[in-house]
Amino acid sequence: TIGSNTFDRCSNLSTVKFPASLQSIGAYAFNYCDKIAPEFAEGSSLKSIGAYAFYSCSEMTSISIPNSVEEIGQRAFASCRKLTTANIPTSLKEIPAGLFSSCSELTGITIPASVQSIGESAFYDCNIQELDLSSLTQLKTIGPSAFQSNNNLGTVKFPASLQSIGNDAFMYCYKIAPEFAEGSILKSIGVRAFYNCREMTSISIPNSVEEIGGSAFAACNKLATANIPASLKAIPEGMFS
Repeated sequence: TIGSNTFDRCSNLSTVKFPASLQSIGAYAFNYCDKIAPEFAEGSSLKSIGAYAFYSCSEMTSISIPNSVEEIGQRAFASCRKLTTANIPTSLKEIPAGLFSSCSELTGITIPASVQSIGESAFYDCNIQELDLSSLTQLKTIGPSAFQSNNNLGTVKFPASLQSIGNDAFMYCYKIAPEFAEGSILKSIGVRAFYNCREMTSISIPNSVEEIGGSAFAACNKLATANIPASLKAIPEGMFS
């Protein structure tokens, strides 16, 4: 175990080599360790990484999280502004709130099939350019602001299992091109979920959708074709304004 705040603000700490025996890293353990370059041993048995554990490690360029990790706290790698490559462990079921929030150089991420939910602001203000979630057969929820302000995000493929898209989830994703899987069971799309996706030209909302929040597709200035789901009970305020 490495306890909470153990190396907090050790701003000149660089290479850190973790042993295979390590099972937990506490909250804020390497918070503001600007120059850190973590290395996990082969055969790592790490199970948990605490909240804010590597928050604002401003010079860190990559992270390879062991696939043994089952739990990660909120904002564990947030505001690592030079982070370009990262992974999600294959054993993780929930992507926590703000996991890579404001990692503005992060251009791509592969989300494993184990994931059931993507937390609030998990990838807020990253630079992800395409997102294929189609193989995530257990994914049910995309949280509020999960991918907000990924300005270069293009094609996004949603799985049939997805049930809800949260408020502001893809707000300001200017270039997004959403694709919903055949047999989608999506039930709800949140307020401003696709607000100001100004390059989006079409949207085909699954007929399973029963609830859409206000201004969900507002300010999508190039939107030429769209539909109203057959199951929708009320057209929300400002839906396409």
